[in-house]
Amino acid sequence: MKWIDTAYALLSSETRAELPLAISRKPFFLYPAHMQKNVPERWGERVSKLYSPATWSHIKHLGSSAGYAFNYDSPLSDTMDSHRLCMLAEKQGGPALQKDVVHEISRRYFEEGVPLADRSSLLEVASKFGVEGAEAYLGSDAGKERTVRFRDVLHQRNHYQLIKIVAACFTI
Repeated sequence: MKWIDTAYALLSSETRAELPLAISRKPFFLYPAHMQKNVPERWGERVSKLYSPATWSHIKHLGSSAGYAFNYDSPLSDTMDSHRLCMLAEKQGGPALQKDVVHEISRRYFEEGVPLADRSSLLEVASKFGVEGAEAYLGSDAGKERTVRFRDVLHQRNHYQLIKIVAACFTI
């Protein structure tokens, strides 16, 4: 959702005062079948299968306009812990802290190819932004039930297609 922040910043201060913006990000599993630690498929391969190889250039353009230089070799992985960390950040510091954590996790994944399930990377992000107790939290089952509940609610409401479309446009 980096582009939302960019667009919002372009508004006048008077307009921003009249239209306060606070985005609360909730867990969404774009590919629930990949809820395991090691997935042999790469992000770019998945994009080609779901859409087309030509989609890459469009995504690259959209990503660069949002400040991302995409690395298509990023491995797919279980996103449970990254979602849990984002929810913990929101609990501790509200939407602003959550936004910082989401942006950093996204940058590491989409640009550096760091798997979303990489515990050491997630802990580095938590430390960088002052998310307290992240190691114990991620080492436990805390937040897993709530994360799965969000996933199930979105699935029951058939939000997957809409979010796949939004994700394809990289409103990350």
